[in-house]
Amino acid sequence: MRIISKISQHALLWLVVGGLSACVPDDVKDSGGTPGTAEADADTDADADTDTDTDADTDADTDADTPSLVGEWLSEGEDLAPFFVDNNITRVAADFDASGTYQVDTVFSGNEIPLTGTYVVDTSVTPHTIVVTQDSPVVTSEGIWQISGDTLTYEIVQTDPDQGFVPPTPTSGFGSSSGGGVAAGDLIQTYQRQ
Repeated sequence: MRIISKISQHALLWLVVGGLSACVPDDVKDSGGTPGTAEADADTDADADTDTDTDADTDADTDADTPSLVGEWLSEGEDLAPFFVDNNITRVAADFDASGTYQVDTVFSGNEIPLTGTYVVDTSVTPHTIVVTQDSPVVTSEGIWQISGDTLTYEIVQTDPDQGFVPPTPTSGFGSSSGGGVAAGDLIQTYQRQ
């Protein structure tokens, strides 16, 4: 039961997505809005849509320079964070939808545990930031993520309800999560695009 509680506290480290698994194809619109808000969803560009994504935003500064978190991601084997391995997590599959919702399926001690919720990202900083809100139990986690090719590097910790964790930031970088007895680097999760 203690391990399940730890997993919930870290929002399955997002998500284990880790929460892998929150954003829209262009992540954050030029309006400064965030995915899932009317401000972000309403594109004010007068240009025609030439993107391969599903929204109407065609600004090259966001589309070309920032790989999208949207899609399916898988972490298993050597890609798993040390914390996950130590707690009998053998596989994490995350699906981030363009609508700002996610589903993460985590295999824990041979049982698959599905988690759903919403996410919001900010790609104006590097690494990018993410705030994930799990549906049930309601848990908010914060952290950072970055994509290189088809590899996602992701690190988040629970921030609400407050358990004393300090999330990584773009300034502190990957491996900087603290609190809750986790060692530096134990929460860095790697995913491969599916």
